[in-house]
Amino acid sequence: MGRFVKLWKSEETESLVVYNYGAECEQAGQLVISKSSGEITIRQSVPGYAPQESWFLYGMLAKHKAERLFLEKQFPTETSIGA
Repeated sequence: MGRFVKLWKSEETESLVVYNYGAECEQAGQLVISKSSGEITIRQSVPGYAPQESWFLYGMLAKHKAERLFLEKQFPTETSIGA
């Protein structure tokens, strides 16, 4: 089964970036990237899914993409990843 996750930047400060993630912006989870440490925190699971299901379907890929964004030091308004 292929998976595809979109990420939409919802906030950016000097210290962090917040992305909504999922299949649709209207029904999205949320993660936070620390610009200084690279720590990624899942703030909210994708609504309508159990936390484990949200993590499997969307969270793992969203976190992987967030790690790449931190390493590249680029935080676009919208991005995506598929597997």
